[in-house]
Amino acid sequence: GANPHKGLAILPYGNSPLSIRPVYEPRHRWIVPLTVDGPTAFTLFAVWAMPHAESRRYIQCLFEALETYRDLLESRPLVWAGDFNNNCSFDKKGTALTFAKLYARMEQYGLRSVYHLQNGCPNGAERDMTFFLYHHQNTGYHLDYIFATPDPCAAGLEVVVGDHSASAAIADPLPGSCPSTGC
Repeated sequence: GANPHKGLAILPYGNSPLSIRPVYEPRHRWIVPLTVDGPTAFTLFAVWAMPHAESRRYIQCLFEALETYRDLLESRPLVWAGDFNNNCSFDKKGTALTFAKLYARMEQYGLRSVYHLQNGCPNGAERDMTFFLYHHQNTGYHLDYIFATPDPCAAGLEVVVGDHSASAAIADPLPGSCPSTGC
C-alpha cells in the first residue's frame, strides 16, 4: 500500500510459493486473490477490509469484491482470510449491506467460517475476540475470519485465536495460527 507504516502482507509458511491471480482488480487493493502452490494448491483471498472510498463503510468493499470475483469463487479449494473489520453486532436494521448478509453470501459460495465450525457457535456468538479497541481487554470484538470451502477443512485447517494478555499491546488484530496445517 501507499502507507509505509501499514499495509497488507501475505507471508507463506514453508515452501509454498504465492502468486497474485491475473484477475486481480487493483480497485480492491486490500482484497487480493492469490494462488498458493503447495502440497494442496488453493486460491487464497487475502483480506483487509478498509472503508469504502465513497460510503466509508467497511462492509461495502467486501460485497463489491464478491461481485468482482464471482467467477473465481467457483474455484476449489478456496479460502478467504484476514481482517474483515466487521461483525454482525455492528449491523443496523434496515441496512442493505450487513455482515450477517455477507456471512450468508459466503455460505452460498460454499465458504464456511472455520472458527464457527470448530467452536460450534453461530455468527455473532464468538467467545474469542480478535481486536481490542485501544488495546483494552473490555473492548473486544471478533473481526477476523477464515472462510474456507470444505476441502481445506477436511485437510485439517484449524484456527487458534491469540491471547490478549500476550499480544494486545503489540498487535492488531491478535495473532492467530493454523496449527494442524502450518498454513
